[in-house]
Amino acid sequence: MKKMINLALKFVRIFMEERYSAMNCLMCRKEGQVCAEKLTVEQAMTLNKHRAEVTFKKGEVLCKQGGIASHVIFIREGLVKVYLEKGKKNLILRVKAGGTYVGLSSMFGSNSFNYSASAFVDTKVCMIEMEAFQKMIEENAAFGVEIIKILNQSLMQGYDRLYQLTQKNLHGRLADILICLSKKVYDRKQFKLQATRRELGELSSMATESVVRILKDFKDEGLVVLEGKTIEIIDLERLERISELG
Repeated sequence: MKKMINLALKFVRIFMEERYSAMNCLMCRKEGQVCAEKLTVEQAMTLNKHRAEVTFKKGEVLCKQGGIASHVIFIREGLVKVYLEKGKKNLILRVKAGGTYVGLSSMFGSNSFNYSASAFVDTKVCMIEMEAFQKMIEENAAFGVEIIKILNQSLMQGYDRLYQLTQKNLHGRLADILICLSKKVYDRKQFKLQATRRELGELSSMATESVVRILKDFKDEGLVVLEGKTIEIIDLERLERISELG
């Protein structure tokens, strides 16, 4: 009798584990992930059948510029660096955190990625088949509207980046990057900086030497505190003023 009960409990546990694994898209829907919550239960379950969970170690490439775009990538946990590869020097477009997508711009009109993306830290993602994702947009207008909102937001951020890189001086550019990392990526004033000085240069389109010099200026002026890879913004108001006047 005891063996039968244990065997029954084992089957229940296996069933629940399989159900839990198979309901990840439904879980995103229930947890209020903006796009997923627009899906019906049936649509979420269908989309779930066309995805795979993948973990990327720091530095591993999620997608390659010019490569065939077979999947939309949803970042579940971690940080992802999105960048253009131009000769020996890369231009980092932005750093994306959990809850955002990579590859949306490749869905229509192109079957290749127009940028590369790599893991800034160990990162968990869902690789969703492009065809299934497109079909969901066609079937569900509310879901499609949310995707358009994301694409529009990305376009506006691109305009902001263009202005920052072409119209602001070096101090203003680096101030922009630190403010962005603090508010939009780490969501706190003190954080462990995952980017190297070179990557900060790629983010702000300046030489590594300039990044080191300006960070020292910010430290000497009491705007930030630097301890190894940890940075703390002390005077956000002044840093924002430098960004605006830059």
